[in-house]
Amino acid sequence: ATQRVSVDRLRRVVRQHGGTLNDGILALTGAALRRFLLEQNELPAEAMTTMLPVNIRPKGDQGGGNEVGAILASFATDVADPVERLRTIVASTKRAKQQLEGMSRNALIQYAALLLTPMLLSQVPGAAGRVRPAFNVVVSNVPGPEQPLYFRGWRAEAIYPLSIPFHGYGLNVTVGGYVGELDFGFTGCRDTVPHLQRLAVYAGEA
Repeated sequence: ATQRVSVDRLRRVVRQHGGTLNDGILALTGAALRRFLLEQNELPAEAMTTMLPVNIRPKGDQGGGNEVGAILASFATDVADPVERLRTIVASTKRAKQQLEGMSRNALIQYAALLLTPMLLSQVPGAAGRVRPAFNVVVSNVPGPEQPLYFRGWRAEAIYPLSIPFHGYGLNVTVGGYVGELDFGFTGCRDTVPHLQRLAVYAGEA
């Protein structure tokens, strides 16, 4: 399922509450999840948690390969008011980033591996549902080209990401930037996340 959102429009709204573009992405995803789960009578009493991969490569480093850390943040799905939900998310991501301050690059990578350990253990046959997850949904924001791309004269209108859900983690949200727009890609298990397209619609309406 897919959805498009204007970068400038989302950034303007989020900045009013001291947040970043990533906070806006979490707010839209959290709003969609809350509405979707309310319809299913499955909204948990506690706020759902996301894992966000973060780039830890120093600015100007042109080395190859990925250097990725991770933080945990709240979707604030237990908060009904959208403005208060956004403020809760902003506070959550700020706390998470403060925890990483002062860590070396190796420590950041090891910390990310520790956060992923429950997910890796849940892939062992029979372990799913027995290992408490550290988070509910992965949300990734991947910056993309700011100039239009073409193939044989045809302009690419959008670039929708496709990612991988894991056993016990039935939904992945990856967002790709392209020429001032954010392209949301919702990838999920049709059995555990029925009517997945509704998430995309609700994120757009949020």
